Amino acid sequence: MIIPKVQNISSIPTLFSRFYELNQSNDDFSYRKFADEIKWPHSYLGDLIKNRKPLTISRALEFAQFAKFNIPETERLIVLAMAGSDKPEIQTYFEARLSEDHNLSQKTGSMANPKD
Repeated sequence: MIIPKVQNISSIPTLFSRFYELNQSNDDFSYRKFADEIKWPHSYLGDLIKNRKPLTISRALEFAQFAKFNIPETERLIVLAMAGSDKPEIQTYFEARLSEDHNLSQKTGSMANPKD
């Protein structure tokens, strides 16, 4: 399966929409097969894409392990998950963190030419 670069993604629905887009042409890929591989409910990927359910920390860690993310990628995934919180104070804090990360990456050029 093809995993998008999480550092170039701004939200959980965007990440999983891109993940689906990158893999849908593969005959071996389906929501059900992915869910079985990662041991998630079959409807969960669709729920994430449509922003009907949040990505929990435990599910974020499961996906990070599945995707073989390194530590900075895993941290970014967790920050994205927390930025989608339904609690305003948590959402505000992590959205600010995403903004800081984006500003820092622009200064250092680490997100120049994003592919995803």
